[in-house]
Amino acid sequence: MQLGQLHADALPVVVRDLSFAEQALGTRVDAMIGFDFLGQSAFTIDYVSKKIVFGPIDASLATTPYQSRPGYVVVEMQIQQQQLLLLVDTGASDLIFFESGVRDCLPAIRIVGSRTWSNMGGEVRVKQVQLAGASLGAMPSSM
Repeated sequence: MQLGQLHADALPVVVRDLSFAEQALGTRVDAMIGFDFLGQSAFTIDYVSKKIVFGPIDASLATTPYQSRPGYVVVEMQIQQQQLLLLVDTGASDLIFFESGVRDCLPAIRIVGSRTWSNMGGEVRVKQVQLAGASLGAMPSSM
């Protein structure tokens, strides 16, 4: 596989019906690529220009430190002095918390609704929440 300067002679893959992604995005989806391949090089996702830029990260951009593990990336988030580790998933359209992981943060979380969310695992009913006192790296967030 070749994507820009990135190359792999072989990649482990899974085969799955991606029609849920096509329906959610309103466009054809043939495959999803993950950090196990993209993590070969530094890259920036420029959502405005709709490009992935490979190479050194522009120092003028707002950045957040991360921990790289084989196949995935983790960043730290603070919610009212409670530290949470977030798995970075560039294919997710929402920030997703496991209820057991945010029990200590409950005063900072207000349930504002619920909806059905679809992903590779199928459909699941989720609670929509609003956070108070949350930050990602050094950046305060208004979620």
